[in-house]
Amino acid sequence: MRVLVDTSVVIDPTGVEWPEAAEFAISTITVAELGFGIVKAVDPVFRAQRTLRLQRVRSTFEELPVDSKVAEAYVVAATALYVDGRNPRARSFDLLIAATAMAHELPLYTRNLKDVVTLRHLVDVRSV
Repeated sequence: MRVLVDTSVVIDPTGVEWPEAAEFAISTITVAELGFGIVKAVDPVFRAQRTLRLQRVRSTFEELPVDSKVAEAYVVAATALYVDGRNPRARSFDLLIAATAMAHELPLYTRNLKDVVTLRHLVDVRSV
């Protein structure tokens, strides 16, 4: 079973109950988020740790790009948030990751359920 792993789970995978024989994928948005985390690190030790983490993540997970199919799913996800009275722009990265899961019909493992709870009817969200 292939699953999409949110950035929050990539950063802290402890305690996650994975399906048997899971194949893991990430959105390229996760690569962007982790890369920006390197830029933000003031301490050189933290910067080195974050750089190593990004390298491990990129060699471990299949990266799914943000393509036209994901863009179309993003419109649906952003609309759902908007209709729910929430600001989609404030959650753009979370929505793009959820849209990646939607476009590829994958369950989304996340520690940030509150960011995507509105989308539960559109994507299989697994809170960890």
